[in-house]
Amino acid sequence: EVQLALRNEDYGGGVSTTDPKLSAELGIGENFGVRGSWGTSFQAPTVRQTGRATSSAFIDDPASATGPNGSFICNDQQVANNIAVIVEGAPGLSPQEAENFNFGVTFQSDNFRASIDYFSFDYEDLIAAEAGAQAIVNAQCPGGNNNAPITADPRVTRDATGQVRQVDSQFVNIGKVETSGIDVNADYTLDWRNSTFIFDIGATILDSFDVDTDGDGITDFDGAGSRNQSNNFSTMPEIRSNGAITWFSGNHTARMGVNHIGSYDNDQGNNAEINSWTVWDVLYSYQFTGLIGEGDTTLSVGINNLFDEDPPALYRADAVGNRNGRFLDSGLYNRGWVDRPGYDDRAGHDLRGQVAYVRFKHVF
Repeated sequence: EVQLALRNEDYGGGVSTTDPKLSAELGIGENFGVRGSWGTSFQAPTVRQTGRATSSAFIDDPASATGPNGSFICNDQQVANNIAVIVEGAPGLSPQEAENFNFGVTFQSDNFRASIDYFSFDYEDLIAAEAGAQAIVNAQCPGGNNNAPITADPRVTRDATGQVRQVDSQFVNIGKVETSGIDVNADYTLDWRNSTFIFDIGATILDSFDVDTDGDGITDFDGAGSRNQSNNFSTMPEIRSNGAITWFSGNHTARMGVNHIGSYDNDQGNNAEINSWTVWDVLYSYQFTGLIGEGDTTLSVGINNLFDEDPPALYRADAVGNRNGRFLDSGLYNRGWVDRPGYDDRAGHDLRGQVAYVRFKHVF
């Protein structure tokens, strides 16, 4: 099977694009298949990217108001602040473009299916914030903790005590971003007596996320396997996976699932390793017919994070990469052993712990 598509978009104001897509799938015998696709894409700046967006963030402040006459100097007192982050669209923001490639193989029998796919995305003029709030604040102390006066930056707003209250940034076009990885999926169906069991697994392995901020052909950093707090991207563990066993019998359904988020480095804390996180979820449901008039009624009970696993801490490390401890050599508590807020919700970590729930659903 071969499919060829062509899409033309005209945004007005001289902004238009024509993007092709070619996809093909080849069946080999009754069980195997090979598939692939290539295409380009185009996205004009969104309303959010051309307007104004407000959020909050915890940042570490490398400066303090301990200089002469209360001046701000680069003297890190391990102070973390919850600040407002304002991001606005830069003048002349251009649309972003991408070239996409995918190649994979599949296998399918009566009870078993599996696939493995390689993906590659090559972005140009990717729209993103010019820098993360942490990177902007860190740039006020380019020489580190040397007691020098801070470098003034109009994007950083401090109050009379020297505390950072707001950081302003812009959405800009980043020169080039290349990312690639592998998706793996499989499931097996087993019929036993009056029941059916389905076993399924899936994983995404991120191989690279190479960022060339100015488009000069030189990779500035690889965001894969990093918290990316010091730049403008999200947390990117190299491995995310899940699996489950689901049981069906008549009106009964039960499921036990597991979700895994791999370890990654904390670029805000000298690349200390943030531990992986694995949680188990369980669910049971029963479907009633005619309980409330016509239609089906489903009652479900479940527990997310069955074993009440705490999310991993945002560890910091010293200059040579050794993870900081909770206490200093003197026995005093080390305020800087982790980054605030202490865990990383951007990675998908959840602070709530074990959550039990009941769900009632009726379909008319």
